[in-house]
Amino acid sequence: MIDDELRKNIVNYRLSSARNALGEVLSLSRDQYFNAAMSRMYYACFHAASALLIHAGIETHTHTGVRQMLGKEFVQTGILPRELSKFYTNLFSKRQSSDYEDFFDYAAEDVEALYPQAVAFIDAIEKIIQS
Repeated sequence: MIDDELRKNIVNYRLSSARNALGEVLSLSRDQYFNAAMSRMYYACFHAASALLIHAGIETHTHTGVRQMLGKEFVQTGILPRELSKFYTNLFSKRQSSDYEDFFDYAAEDVEALYPQAVAFIDAIEKIIQS
């Protein structure tokens, strides 16, 4: 069990990491590293999702655990819109492909199409934490 001050610091650190990773997405895309950009976009959202869970006092130890608990505690209860959860699950799959599949390459259009949704996902999570 962590104390409130440490929890707050971890949450703020992870939200900062999420925003930094979004910046990395733009840099990687500009240099045409689209698979790496897709991976960083996922991690930006992962950091935000894990910040929300920590804020709520929920501990998880895996990427799957984060997705499951986010769905159970925030989507099923109507706190986080279902379409944002679907986006996050889709982004997880895309990250898996970009990191682990052979002969798989994303293009600029793929990253550009998802980037605004990643920003919306992180914005929504920050609003929940601040409320």
